[in-house]
Amino acid sequence: MKHQATNQQSISIAQVTLLEAAFLTILYANDKIVTKLYNGSYYPYITEPGTVEFWAQTESKSEVELNLDAGKTYYLRGTVGMGIMVGRPHLTIVPEDTAKLEITECNLIPDSNWEEEKIKEENERREMLGI
Repeated sequence: MKHQATNQQSISIAQVTLLEAAFLTILYANDKIVTKLYNGSYYPYITEPGTVEFWAQTESKSEVELNLDAGKTYYLRGTVGMGIMVGRPHLTIVPEDTAKLEITECNLIPDSNWEEEKIKEENERREMLGI
């Protein structure tokens, strides 16, 4: 997956290992919603260089902080472990060679999956949960 960017870098997030096929989680970069990750999906995210904290939260929070260099591609994997009420997300950095193999088995999440209504619903849910 190649992205043409001069002062930006690409973050490819591959959601490839989930315990429940119906489970999905929302991925954030700092406090900005990036996308909703589904089982067997991936999403290329392009952002400015610098330190970015990627995170996902259900009943627990998983976070990965990356110092992003311009022109480089980074890969994260989101998996889900057992929780009391819902699955617990876990984000990890994936080596490029591994990610390139795994991403071929995934489906691209279209940009259009975040309509304003979905973002509003998620923000209301976060406010209700106090996160």
